[in-house]
Amino acid sequence: MVSANLVASVLTLLPAMGILFWILHRYEGYFEQNRLFFALTLGIFSGLLLRFLEVYMFQFESQFTVAATGLFFSFLYTAVGYSLLEALANQAVLGFRKFRTRKDTPYYGASLGVGFGAMWSLQVVTVLIQPVTEPALVLSGLGAAKLLEGILLGAGLVLAHAGAAIWVGQGSGEGKLWRGTMVGALWLVPALGIYWYVVAGSPGLLPALAMAAYGLLALTQAQKRVLDTIVPPEIRDMVRKERRRAARKSE
Repeated sequence: MVSANLVASVLTLLPAMGILFWILHRYEGYFEQNRLFFALTLGIFSGLLLRFLEVYMFQFESQFTVAATGLFFSFLYTAVGYSLLEALANQAVLGFRKFRTRKDTPYYGASLGVGFGAMWSLQVVTVLIQPVTEPALVLSGLGAAKLLEGILLGAGLVLAHAGAAIWVGQGSGEGKLWRGTMVGALWLVPALGIYWYVVAGSPGLLPALAMAAYGLLALTQAQKRVLDTIVPPEIRDMVRKERRRAARKSE
């Protein structure tokens, strides 16, 4: 028997670590490694805890909530309610004295968001791929499509959570906790809106692709508008030159 949770862990955690390296490798030297791993560890635990509470206590996206409140309110509670709750959870960590009012806090926000998003999406991907992993892993046709869907959905959720946590980190670093929380929550709303659409009964490759595309947009905007602004101008110029050189080589 193949464990859906084990397969989901591979589909979710490996891309998450790749995403973290992709975000931060070019900024190495501008943040402290011990704070980075501390934030990642807190993100893992807070993501597990909050996802447990959402699944077993709130269940805004469940068929029970849909039947009790209707589709609109179920969507609103899931997309907006969960987004605010998760941004508050991120701020609860990044508001620690260890991170607050530091210029480099958005970097630790990225690490926190990757850990949080990986653990949060692990349960989502597990449920999604369970039909094609138990009692045996199916690697053809529907099975392959479901696994691809799981990769795209999980990666998109991790990217979106990382992008949102960077904005939360900016607010904490500037001493504007509520501003950071609200901006981070707003960036999460579209991702959790797509998530609601998937779990409400319309999974498929198109919503998973939409999640991955939005997650990439959220992260690249946070990187461009927050992380890049922390780096001194001469380092930014060096990075631009390296990108142009790499583009010429690829051509």
